[in-house]
Formats: sequence, structure tokens, C-alpha cells
Amino acid sequence: FKMEQLNIANKKLKTAHDNIERDYYGAQGIALRDLPNEALAYVASYLATPSKALFAVALSNGASMNDATNAILSLEQWKALDFGEIDATLAAKITDDYLRNILICIGANAKLNTLKLTGCVNITGAGLDPLRGSAVLEKVDLSLVAEHKSPVLDPKPLLSCEHVLPILDSINGRDANVLRSIVFPKSWRDIGAGNTAFHEFLGRCNQNFEGRNITCQGCDQ
Repeated sequence: FKMEQLNIANKKLKTAHDNIERDYYGAQGIALRDLPNEALAYVASYLATPSKALFAVALSNGASMNDATNAILSLEQWKALDFGEIDATLAAKITDDYLRNILICIGANAKLNTLKLTGCVNITGAGLDPLRGSAVLEKVDLSLVAEHKSPVLDPKPLLSCEHVLPILDSINGRDANVLRSIVFPKSWRDIGAGNTAFHEFLGRCNQNFEGRNITCQGCDQ
């Protein structure tokens, strides 16, 4: 079955290539999104999960979903999204607009259980807005670094309590929320008592976790 799909995709790619050859001199060629959906999905199947999302967003060109983006999005269930799966230089280029479009594109508010913003050092957190009020988000890692790596970042990341905490509050404040793990940036934790908004959020979060009998495995707090 897969070989048949590949043969069909190859034939369509050859047709598209022939069209480009004919149109090369003076005529308008075709865009990437004009290639067969089967071919685009086949190529995307070799990409890391975040790259699939970026590819789908690029093909949508900021517009509503189309057959090409849907073909790529159907390759994943979108339960987890970890930007640590892509090259650090690419993750660093992701802006809040990109992040917002990705989360909307994959239907993150109704699907995403785990989000890790590994390497996304140039976002403020405003792009997380599509997650507002999520009833399915369980784990979110805002540390911006990979597991077992130093949490110290230089320069200091742009991620802002002002943008992120209201979104987390909208999730944590739901009666039926399943949020049970948040990893915060070291820069937020280092500010200490001076970061009033952060510590007030921690109080609300701990109260909610205690009400659902969620405690640390290490210290039982």
C-alpha cells in the first residue's frame, strides 16, 4: 500500500516538475503548496514533530487550513510538542507569532497534553494565548533548556510573567483542569520575593495542586 502511494506521489511530482520545466522561461511557475498533497505529506513524514507543525503553518500562509496542511497535520495526534526535537538555531528563530500559529494550526487547546519550549529563547509568551483555558494540558516546561542541561541562559530570555501567568491562571483556575507539572525559567525563580506576581501565582497553583492531591515525589510538598 505504501509503495503504491509513493508511486502515485512520484508520478505527481514528475508532472509538477514537467510543468515547472515548461514554465521556466517567462511563464509563472508553481508554488510549493501547489505540489500534490501526497508528496508533501510523504516528505513531512520524515520531519520531527515541531518541524511538521512549522511546515503546515508555512503551507497555510497564515490563511485557513487547506488540504495540504490537513494532510501533514494528520500525521500526528499532537498530544506532545517539544521544540527540543529540532535544531537549537531553528528553535531560537521561533517568534510569538509563529508559536501562536502553530498552536492554532494543531488545535492545541483541545489536544496538547505536553508542551516543552526548549530552545525558544526569543518568545515573550504572548504566543501561548491559544492554550488559554485548556482542559487537556497536563505538563508545560517553560525552562527553555533541554533536560539535564544548565538552566542558566545568557542573554536572559524574553519569556515574561506578564504574558504567561494569566494564561496559566486560566488553565489552573478551571474546575476540571488536569495541569500537574510546570517547569519555570530559572530567571523567574532567581528574582526571589521581588517577583510578586510569580509568587502569588505559585500560591494559587500550590493550593490547586493540594486540592487535587498532587505533590512532589521528592519532598511531598
